[in-house]
Amino acid sequence: MSEPNENQRCLNCQAELVGKFCHVCGQKMVEPSEQTFKYFIFQFFGSAFFLENNFLKNLWTLLSRPGQLSLDFMEGKRKRWMPPFSLFLLINLFYFWYTPFSDFNLTLREHTSVSPYAKIANTLVTERVEARVISIEEYGQLFDKKSSSYVNSLIVLHVPLLALCLALLFYANNYYYADHFIFALHFLGFILLLSLLIALLQFTDGHLISFMTPAILTVLKILFPSGILVYAWLALHRMYKRKWWATTLTLPVVIFSFLAIHMLFRLGLFLIIFAAT
Repeated sequence: MSEPNENQRCLNCQAELVGKFCHVCGQKMVEPSEQTFKYFIFQFFGSAFFLENNFLKNLWTLLSRPGQLSLDFMEGKRKRWMPPFSLFLLINLFYFWYTPFSDFNLTLREHTSVSPYAKIANTLVTERVEARVISIEEYGQLFDKKSSSYVNSLIVLHVPLLALCLALLFYANNYYYADHFIFALHFLGFILLLSLLIALLQFTDGHLISFMTPAILTVLKILFPSGILVYAWLALHRMYKRKWWATTLTLPVVIFSFLAIHMLFRLGLFLIIFAAT
């Protein structure tokens, strides 16, 4: 055991220091090198780009090792990773920064034409525009703008419902509900990253470099659902430690549950935005 630093006390709580960190409040001992302007600049850029929290390392692990972050957190290996909610909020922040119209953020036209509840939505919108004596285009602009500002706060509603489905499906694992919640949080974070990546590719094609051929668009349409399926299988296999055939049998149930939850989310999003506009 380290000996107390002679005449050294924590500047925060005045407890006697043992090593570099206070055993009472956790504050690190301030060293001369941490009082320089160079250190201050490093801290600023580290915080600005999330470097001190290994944000890029967390992102890479989330993408390249499906289910590993969730498993490590459940097994108590937490120091090396960002808290799940912090990671998700940062991913959502990037999504909010761009907020692409995607399957998470539908336009009014998509709500009223291609959704399972399109008939109900179309009836409500028609009555609204007739009552206000405005065009559907004017109301659509208002609706789409409001949707972009609401969707990022509501996306997380997928998580508790998906976690409940996982808790029922993998009841034999004896995991806590919080463990399933964390897995659902990481899974949704991956889908947001994939959605954002495809949206940025489309933005680049439309505004910077034109490279999207019909063949590339077809590949993207195939890769998006295929990528989610492969990722989900690998994540479930790692997190719930089932044999490959058992994971394969449970995968359709998990995907169907997520799609059902997503349809409820889309309907709820429409009703909330409709009420707000």
